[in-house]
Amino acid sequence: MREIRQKEFTDSLLSNDFTIMYVAPRVGKCKIVIDYLKQKSYSKILIVHPLIPIKKSWMDDFIKWDYDNSNIKFSTTANLKNLTSEQYDIIIVDEIHLLSPKQLEYLRFIIKKQEVKRCIGLTGTLSKKSELAIKDAIGLTVNTRYSIDEAISESVITDYRITVVLTELDNQSRYIPITKGSSINQTEFQKYNWLTQKIEYIKEQYGNLGLLPIMRMAIFKNSLAKKRLTKLLIEKYKHERLLVFCGTTSVADGLGIPVFHSKSTEVQLKDDFCSGKIQHLAVCKMLNAGVTVLPINRAIVNSFDSNAETLGQQLNRLTNFEYDNPDKIAQVTIVCTNTDAERKWLNSALEFFSKEKITYKKYEEL
Repeated sequence: MREIRQKEFTDSLLSNDFTIMYVAPRVGKCKIVIDYLKQKSYSKILIVHPLIPIKKSWMDDFIKWDYDNSNIKFSTTANLKNLTSEQYDIIIVDEIHLLSPKQLEYLRFIIKKQEVKRCIGLTGTLSKKSELAIKDAIGLTVNTRYSIDEAISESVITDYRITVVLTELDNQSRYIPITKGSSINQTEFQKYNWLTQKIEYIKEQYGNLGLLPIMRMAIFKNSLAKKRLTKLLIEKYKHERLLVFCGTTSVADGLGIPVFHSKSTEVQLKDDFCSGKIQHLAVCKMLNAGVTVLPINRAIVNSFDSNAETLGQQLNRLTNFEYDNPDKIAQVTIVCTNTDAERKWLNSALEFFSKEKITYKKYEEL
């Protein structure tokens, strides 16, 4: 079925020069685009990507599918502002949902200035908000849509289950920094309540919340209660291959398992985990896209925000079909505080996922 869908999506690209291909991750979007390019004769192609590992995935697939990529230039999304003077026959934007409003402006300028007639956006996780933002900015619309649930039903990717484990915020008093050089003896539960009341008051009186929402989010990212629960979950599943997503490097470093993030020095740990040489890995803002992890079917999400695309990319590290494990079900455990704010963010983050596959439990019920 994968090959049938890939041909179908290639044909769709051949019929739409200015489009977004929104297909579930792990379907093989690089292969689909390569098959499309083989039927065209473009002299200069630009592939835009947000992360370096994504470029490597393209290069590996060019070799695998025997495509001469000498006419292709790669650029990170951060470098878009430096490409306004070059001419391209077609621009391909991988993980287009990750483009910031400013990067969409640069892309719009390039398309308009160079009168680019062919632009393809690729994504496996596209929220309604991002879809509208891309359409408004550069006019790309979704002509190919193949959801995660469709891919699961056709056995193109594996099924999943999401378990949300709730915890109260830590209520043990300790000195918590409030400004540079000053602190207050306060629990994270008390700090959350104080910030929430202040946010509600300022929203009603003035409207401009400033840094208050970020300060409240930092409580969840650094929560001692969530860290303790995450360590319990790691111990519970210690005999399984386990990927743990964290919001801060300090939390990742404190879980007692190998870590990979922007401050870690042992980069080889990431490759060792992806290849199966080590069992556990904690990451912070890493492995959300462009990386294949095999074999694996369990992850813990210690920290999240309201962005459904981020959570979708994290789950998709687990949904690669494994032919020696056809009955595999990806198991994702999300650690969430029992607060109105974080549960509201979680509801937004779960936009892509079937409610029938999500359960809420206490740790003791696992």
